[in-house]
Amino acid sequence: MIHPALLLARLREGSDDAELLAWLQDGFARWTSGNGAVTLYAALGLPPSPAAVRREERDLWLRGAAEKLAGSPWGKAERLAIEIRRLGSAWGTLTVPPSSATPVQACLFFALRTGATLPRTARRLHTIITEAHLENASEKVVKARAA
Repeated sequence: MIHPALLLARLREGSDDAELLAWLQDGFARWTSGNGAVTLYAALGLPPSPAAVRREERDLWLRGAAEKLAGSPWGKAERLAIEIRRLGSAWGTLTVPPSSATPVQACLFFALRTGATLPRTARRLHTIITEAHLENASEKVVKARAA
């Protein structure tokens, strides 16, 4: 299933596909059946505030950009920091990435479009990139223990 923050982005863009509708129906059903025990954000699987949703979506795009690069997480973070500084806000007014954009640049374009501030240091980018690895490892440990 697609991450809820990306589904919300598709909703904002005007998409009305079946997967998006199913996500909304399921989330609203959880919310209405909870009698106030669960927030709408939680029922939809989203972070608790609009700013947190934007950061989550940004981080997903940054991780996507990192996945397209070879090397260690630190090396990827350094290359992303250079690319972010190089691009600056040049693409801020565009609605789609330029046709000349590389796959990494396209991910950075969509990260910029979230409205969340893009990190400019390799250290912060490294943290974002490696958080995904830690989350995936934690999920595997939990699943292994539950089996």
